[in-house]
Amino acid sequence: MDINEFAKGLNDPRIKEAVMRLGNSPKGREFLNGLTQADKNELIRKIGKLNSNGITSEMLLRQLNNNPNILNQLNSMLNKKR
Repeated sequence: MDINEFAKGLNDPRIKEAVMRLGNSPKGREFLNGLTQADKNELIRKIGKLNSNGITSEMLLRQLNNNPNILNQLNSMLNKKR
């Protein structure tokens, strides 16, 4: 399943938009391609639990704007975990 297929299943339109925007960015695609299937499943499970009461796309985009290296940092953490 790619990020767009997954995002279509999200109920909250703000989270759906944020997931698609981040997942379709060049760094987002690079990050997702580096994940193992187990990591992808865990990420999908956690994103699926999000709702507008817990996080908004504005929060995700603000974090990305404040820290453009967030995807690199997530990738680095996952690589250290392996």
